[in-house]
Amino acid sequence: MGGNTLTLAVKEKPDKKLLDQFAASHPQLVVDGVLGERESVLIGRKSDEVSAFEVWRPVQALEDEDLEPDLAALVPTPCWVVQVTFDTDSRKEDWELANSFARFITTTCKGAVF
Repeated sequence: MGGNTLTLAVKEKPDKKLLDQFAASHPQLVVDGVLGERESVLIGRKSDEVSAFEVWRPVQALEDEDLEPDLAALVPTPCWVVQVTFDTDSRKEDWELANSFARFITTTCKGAVF
C-alpha cells in the first residue's frame, strides 16, 4: 500500500483506543492490528478484502527539523508524527475515509495534517 500520504503531527500520542473509537463510529470498518505493536495497521471495510488505508506507528518528533515546515509552523515540538497511506488509485470512498480519520486524530490529539 502507498502512493498517497497524509502526514499528521499531534501533541498526544494516538493509540489503539482511538483507532477503535474511529472504527466504532464507522460500523463498516475493521482494524487489522494494534497501533504501536506493529509497524502499521490496516483499516478496511468489512465487505472488502482490500484495505482502505494504512496507519503507521507514531514516531516522536523532537525538533522542528523532524517535521515538514508547514507542520512545524502549526504544531510545536515535541510531538508525534503519524502517516496515513492509501493507494494512488484508491476509490473516492477510501480517500474520504482516510481524510476523515486524519481529521479525527488531529482534532482528538491536538494537531494538524499535511
